[in-house]
Amino acid sequence: MKPLYVWLSLIAIVSVFGIFIGYFAVDLPQGDDFDLILHFLANYLTNAHTLYDKWSLLTAQFVEHRLFYTRFVVLGQYLLTGSVSFYLIILIGNLSLVGILYIVYRQLRRANLPIHFLLPAALIVFQPSYSFDGVLWPAATLAYNSVAFFAILTIHWLSTSKPVNFWLAIGSALLCTYTFGNGMLIWGVGLMVLCLQKRWKDTAFWIGAIALIIGLYFSNYVHYQSRNNPLSHLLEHPLYVIINFFVFTGSALNWSEQWPKNLASDDYWSIITGILITCLYLFLLYKVLVNFLQKSPDMDKTLSRYRIFIVGVLTFIILTGLLLTTARVHRDDILMHINRYRVHSVVVLVVSYMYLIPWLQAKRQGFLVVTSMTLFFAVLSYFCFYNIFDFYKRNFTAGQFNWQQNSEWFIYRDTAYWEGASKLVLNEAKKVKTYEVPPSAFKVLPVSDSTQSLEIKLDPQAKELHLKGFADDLSSIGHQNNYYFVFKNLSTNKIYLEASHYDHRSFRLVLMGNPYYYGNFNTFITYAHFPKGKYQIGYARINAQNELSYHWQASYFEQ
Repeated sequence: MKPLYVWLSLIAIVSVFGIFIGYFAVDLPQGDDFDLILHFLANYLTNAHTLYDKWSLLTAQFVEHRLFYTRFVVLGQYLLTGSVSFYLIILIGNLSLVGILYIVYRQLRRANLPIHFLLPAALIVFQPSYSFDGVLWPAATLAYNSVAFFAILTIHWLSTSKPVNFWLAIGSALLCTYTFGNGMLIWGVGLMVLCLQKRWKDTAFWIGAIALIIGLYFSNYVHYQSRNNPLSHLLEHPLYVIINFFVFTGSALNWSEQWPKNLASDDYWSIITGILITCLYLFLLYKVLVNFLQKSPDMDKTLSRYRIFIVGVLTFIILTGLLLTTARVHRDDILMHINRYRVHSVVVLVVSYMYLIPWLQAKRQGFLVVTSMTLFFAVLSYFCFYNIFDFYKRNFTAGQFNWQQNSEWFIYRDTAYWEGASKLVLNEAKKVKTYEVPPSAFKVLPVSDSTQSLEIKLDPQAKELHLKGFADDLSSIGHQNNYYFVFKNLSTNKIYLEASHYDHRSFRLVLMGNPYYYGNFNTFITYAHFPKGKYQIGYARINAQNELSYHWQASYFEQ
C-alpha cells in the first residue's frame, strides 16, 4: 500500500473518532471533576501562597493516587485560557490515544516494518468501546488514558540504546507515577526491560531513582484501612479474582455497561481473549528470557528490542490487571470490564497484534484478514456505542437544564454527596471566576398540553417507576428530536428533566434496512431520593431548534 493512502486512511480514522467524541462531549463537570478540577483550582488560587503550598496541592493524595498530571493540566489550561474548559480537558486526555499510536509507529519504523501495518492498530485504538467514562469524563481521560500512554512511552524510551532516551524515560516514568496509582508499576517494568538488555549501568541508576521516588511518593501517605485487602480477596474469592483478571485483559471485547454483575455469556469473549493474551505473554516472556541467557542471541538487536518493548508493555498491563483484580474483587461478581479500564485491554490488543506483524509481513492475505477484522471491530463498536453516547449527552444536558432551572442537578440524586458538594464547589468556582455552568440550550415553549400516551408502572412500596412513551420521529442515527421524562413537584412548582433511554435494533436488522432506533423511549428509576412532594408525570419533546414542549399526563405519585 502506498504511503499516501496509508496516511490519508489514518487521518480519516482519527478524524471520525474525533468528530464522534466532539459531537457528544459536554462542557460540564462530572462526579470527581468537582473535587479534582474545580475545588482544586479554587483552593490553589485562594490558599496556595508559597511554592510549598502549591506543590503540596498539585501532588496531594486522592484516595490511593497522587494525581499531579491531572491537576497540572487543569492549572495549565486555566492559566492559558483564563477559565476551565471541560471540552479542552477532554481533548487533552484523548491526545494520549494519539500518543499511543505514534509510539506504535515509531516502533514499526525502528524495526524496519512497513508503515501500512499501522492501520489495524489505528482501528483498534480509535473506536468508542472505552464508552463515555473512558473518553468523555474529563478527570478519567486525564488519568486512565494518560497513565497508559506514559507507561508505553517509558518502555519505548528504555527499549532504545541512546543515552538521552534513558533520561527521557526517567521523566516519563515520573509522569506515569504521578498520573494514576498503577503508574508506580512502571519502575519495576523498567527495571526488567533494562536487565533484559543487560544495561547494568543504567540499571543501577534506575534502582536509585526507584528508591528516591518511593521515598517521595509515600511521604505523608495515608493508607485507607477500609479499602482494598488484596490477600483477603484472593483467599476468599480466588476463582472470581482469576476470572476478573481475564475479563480485564480482554475487556476491549466486553461491552456490557452493567457492573458488578453475574457471570454471563457476554463475558465469555473477554475471558477467552484474556486467556489467549496471557498465554501469548508467557510465551513471549519465555522467548525473551531464553534470548537473554544465550551467549550468542539468535536474533538481531533491532528485532530483539522490538520484542522487549512488546513484553514490557504486556508486563505493565498484566501487573495492572493483577493489582486491580486483587484490590477490587471482594465478591463473586464480574466487574473488571468497567469501561474506563478498557484502555488497558485496547493497548494489550495493539501490542499483541504488533507481535504478529513480522509474520504477517510475508503473508499479504493475512494482513488483509487482520485489517478486515479490525475494521469490522471498529464499525461494530461505533454501532453499539452510539446509543450509549447518545444517552450520555441527554443525561448531562438534562442535568444542565435542571441546574439552571432549580439549582439542582437531579441526575446526582442517588449520590447525595455530589448533589450537595457540587453546590459548594460551583459557588467557589464562581467566586474565583474559573467556571460557571453554561446556560442550557433548551428554550421552554410557553404552552404545554396533556397526554395519555405514557405507559406507567408504579410501585409505591419499592418507590420504583417504569415509564414508556412512543415517538414515530425517533428512528435513526442523527435524529432531529429528543425525548425526556419530566416530573413536576406540585409543592414547589419545580420541573425536573430525566433522560430517557432509546432501544436500538441489532446490527443485522439495520443492515436489512430497518431504522437504528425503535420508535419508543423508556426509563426505569427509583424515586426514593426525589425532593419531598407530590409529583405529576409527563414527557418533554425537544425539536431540532432546541425548543422544549411539555406534555403532561394525569398520573401522580408522592415522595
